[in-house]
Amino acid sequence: MPLETVMDQGLVIDRSLDCAVAFDVLEHIPDYPKYLEAISRSLRVGGKVYYYAPFGHSEPSHMDDAHGLLRVAASLGLKQHPALGIVSCLVKA
Repeated sequence: MPLETVMDQGLVIDRSLDCAVAFDVLEHIPDYPKYLEAISRSLRVGGKVYYYAPFGHSEPSHMDDAHGLLRVAASLGLKQHPALGIVSCLVKA
C-alpha cells in the first residue's frame, strides 16, 4: 500500500514512528519530496530514516542526485547522520 494512502487513512499517526526504511525506493518515485514529507511527519523527534538510493546508474531515475535529496530532506527537518556503509541515515530534528 502506498505510504500516502496509509497516511491519508490515518493508519500511521503523525510523530508515531521511531524508524522508517526505504531501500531502492526513493529513486523511483516521481514526487519523492511528497513521500519524504509523509515520512518526516510520521517520525518522532530523533526518529531515523534508513535509506539507500543508487545515484548515477544507467536505469532511468526521477531523482537526479544525492545533493537534491539532502536539500529536500533538510527542508523537512531531516538531518544527515553519518553513513553506515552504503546505507544512509536521516534523523528528525
